[in-house]
Amino acid sequence: MSYSIFRMQGIKTTSDLRGIGKHNAERISHTNFDIEKEKSVENIELVVCDSYLEKFREITAPMKEEHDEWMKKTRKDRQKTFEQAINSAKNDVACEFLFASDEEFFESKSKEEIKAWAEESLAFIEQDIGMKREHIIHAAVHMDEKTPHVHVVAVPLLKAYDGRRKAETWQISRKKFVNTKEDLIQLQDRYNQRMNDKGFHLERGVSTGKEHIELRRFKAVTAKEQAEQLEKEVQIKQEEKQTLSVSVQQMKSQLDDLGKSLGKIKKVDEVKIERGRLFGSKTVKLAVSDFEGIKTLAKASEGLRNKNRAFQREIQSLREQNQTLQQDNEQLKEENNKLKTERDWFKGNYERLDKLMKRMHAFYAERMPEELQTFELVKGFCKQQVNRSMNMFNVWRFKESEMNEQEKMGFAAAKEETKKAKKKRLQNELER
Repeated sequence: MSYSIFRMQGIKTTSDLRGIGKHNAERISHTNFDIEKEKSVENIELVVCDSYLEKFREITAPMKEEHDEWMKKTRKDRQKTFEQAINSAKNDVACEFLFASDEEFFESKSKEEIKAWAEESLAFIEQDIGMKREHIIHAAVHMDEKTPHVHVVAVPLLKAYDGRRKAETWQISRKKFVNTKEDLIQLQDRYNQRMNDKGFHLERGVSTGKEHIELRRFKAVTAKEQAEQLEKEVQIKQEEKQTLSVSVQQMKSQLDDLGKSLGKIKKVDEVKIERGRLFGSKTVKLAVSDFEGIKTLAKASEGLRNKNRAFQREIQSLREQNQTLQQDNEQLKEENNKLKTERDWFKGNYERLDKLMKRMHAFYAERMPEELQTFELVKGFCKQQVNRSMNMFNVWRFKESEMNEQEKMGFAAAKEETKKAKKKRLQNELER
């Protein structure tokens, strides 16, 4: 039997949100080579979105209005724009949900049946998790990859009591919907139960203490996608780093421009003065233009000091953010390398298996030619079973078009055997 996959992850900043929008909506990816752009027209849009950031701004408009009013009561040196506030907060700005299964689940389903499965997954987010449909930025079924899957991006927006303001306010909080890992595991159980209640017969995916699928097979299904996500995050962090560097250079340029503007005014030592005529007078006389110049110098000097302090604070903040991004980048690269090692493990086993089959073919052809056709049937059967286990790694799959007639017969027999076993399991479940 096929199995259900439901996962979620937080989206930290609006910059990350923009990058995910490029992948999900625009289908731009430098790491996912499984996307077949000519098939992207077949993708099913459940919640349409032209721009992730524009939709995010529409959804969070009430929260921004509250923020702007609050900033009017806040000291100027502590004021932040709405975007600065949410990007520097510990909370995520949005979250992404993934729903999927294996190739076997989809192979006999029409586009309408796949859409029905996807709509039920979307309903799960609304009815079981509690996120409103109007807070969903985008939801789509990607039909342009080997296995269909659903991506849903939503803003976990709600009204909740704010102890600091002593009132209910708009907040973005994923933890208000899914607080702990245990909550997520319970939701995965509920999702699996919901899909079975609706007629989509699926086993529960791997969870703590509940291994319906052998662990390495589950990793084979998910490792590829996790590697792509990590590489995508690395790319986003690198773009942010470049943006920060440009911001620092712009600030330095502004300081230089302010300094140059002062060069147009006389230096204080060059100003001609005349002492007052009265004995012991502490007053001086100077030209009106010089007096105005000194006033300008004083104002500019004070302005420069204030701006310099502000720039220094921002530069320090940017440096700290840059350092954090570099650390995140290194961590993501390390995790990515681990996932690549995992994929290499599967690739190595596949290549060894392929070589073994070729050696066995040569053995039968040379020493037992009368049994060669039987072996070819068995080989075709085995290849279909291997494909089931490695269905996400289509670059390492045995292609039916490259098999001889006997192998194709064995391959077809294995598919029929799988369907019979699945049907028998369903009957046993119904009899319980």
